[in-house]
Amino acid sequence: MLPDRFSYSAALRFFVSLGCLELGKMVHGFTSNVSVNRSLLNMYAKLGDIEDSSLVFNSMCERNVVSWNAIISVLTANGLHLEALDHFLEMKNKGFSPDVYTLVGVMKAVGSLRGV
Repeated sequence: MLPDRFSYSAALRFFVSLGCLELGKMVHGFTSNVSVNRSLLNMYAKLGDIEDSSLVFNSMCERNVVSWNAIISVLTANGLHLEALDHFLEMKNKGFSPDVYTLVGVMKAVGSLRGV
């Protein structure tokens, strides 16, 4: 039996709990499923690899509002507030409607920039 998106996502969460980026990188490239890519994006971010997190997002063939929220949240949490707002604008330009989670991420970014 081959692993499915649930197996991949569970494995990635487990690798995060272990703090093991190298094991997580082994999953990268096995599937293009949007939920697995979102899990990869989050794994990289939680383990401090913002560059690979952004690479996963940029390589996603299919995105949804949850994917956009994930990258906005990742960027905001790592102090990249202008980049988060740029992604929000790109999200809107591509026709995605923000939800409450999008707005929370955007408000955090704007609030952090206010002190700059």
